[in-house]
Amino acid sequence: MKLVFGCGISGLAAAQLLKAKKEPVALTDDTPPSPDLLLRLQSLDISFISPKDVSTSTAYEEIIVSPGISFRHPWLLEAKAKEVLLTSEIVLALRYYTGSILSVTGTNGKSTTVMMIEHILRKQGIDAKAAGNIGIPLSQVVLSTPQPEVLVLELSSYQLHWSTSIASQVALFCNFSFDHIGQHQTEKNYFLAKTKVFDSPAPNFVGFITPEIQSLARQWSISLSPSLRVIHTESFPSSLLASANLKEAHNQQNGIYAATACAAFLPNSSTEDLLPSLRDFSYLPHRFERLGQIADTLVINDSKSTTVASTLCALESAPGPCILFLGGIGKGESFAPLLLHKTKIRRVYTFGKTGPQITEDLSMCKPLAFRTLQEALQAFLSVPIEPGGSVLFSPGCASFDEFANFEARGLFFAETIAPFLT
Repeated sequence: MKLVFGCGISGLAAAQLLKAKKEPVALTDDTPPSPDLLLRLQSLDISFISPKDVSTSTAYEEIIVSPGISFRHPWLLEAKAKEVLLTSEIVLALRYYTGSILSVTGTNGKSTTVMMIEHILRKQGIDAKAAGNIGIPLSQVVLSTPQPEVLVLELSSYQLHWSTSIASQVALFCNFSFDHIGQHQTEKNYFLAKTKVFDSPAPNFVGFITPEIQSLARQWSISLSPSLRVIHTESFPSSLLASANLKEAHNQQNGIYAATACAAFLPNSSTEDLLPSLRDFSYLPHRFERLGQIADTLVINDSKSTTVASTLCALESAPGPCILFLGGIGKGESFAPLLLHKTKIRRVYTFGKTGPQITEDLSMCKPLAFRTLQEALQAFLSVPIEPGGSVLFSPGCASFDEFANFEARGLFFAETIAPFLT
């Protein structure tokens, strides 16, 4: 019997995959399932085991751990002590996949890079599909018929923690800033989880890092394979980036990462050859998404920003002077690094649980503090807006104090501000 721990989209997809492969499987979760979920499980003939009835003394041959489950959950610690196999939904799904794999990890921008890789490969006539942490469970993709020729995997540190030997042909670790402190506890642990993206047994494997990743590995005395290649984004001419319609600095980097990964995968191709394929790439919603203008001021929805590093990246690319919205549930980071661009910041609105800390960290910008995003937006929209520059909604925090996820937060921002746009 295999046990899937976690009833989110990844866990449910894993259970459905195992059921389709005629493997005995049950689901469990700390949170009781909703009536709708129970009905769905019944229709799939998948059992739900109440947490109080779960015991690792039962001979589960394997526990598939969903992303987000605490690494130190008592069941998992007990199971590990009893040498029960613990694995990720990613590794489980790959047992039933025979095509090629390109993998991407990093703290920020990996979703965009993954979608850019998918786009470039499709432009080359290859049936590529993005999956993983991007919101599409790999088990769901593997169940499709026919399976895609190439998988482009976005891999989070949670997924990599429970994974071993993902047979990627190409892997990329593109950037790093401290996140998920509750799980990893230290920056080094988080970094080490990310480096597991390079644990590939595939012949002719090619791995890429950036100078930042190389420097951090040296700082922490972490030994990375000398065969890893370093991507230097500054070596590409602006004319080439313009031909790919890559305008902002962060998307220029993402595009170079994507094209470089594809060039390593495709025979007789180069990064320079492939970059122009991105000219008609459609950017992700809620990631530096241009919504329109208010009084000749550009409005940008960057709700996907949940870290200070991500907001810093957006601030660097946004036209100045900038009206900045920050808030939600922070991740133990200081927001002081944003002061590197204090001369570019016109005004700051803070909101949410971490709003008071942000207000203190950015006190020299004299932030306007509010309890909720709705209150902050009402205040913003009640006064005339100076023309020029931008309004940047890039919270730098998780959304869970007010919203189900960053998508719901971004949609609320976009819908609230829509009547004022031109």
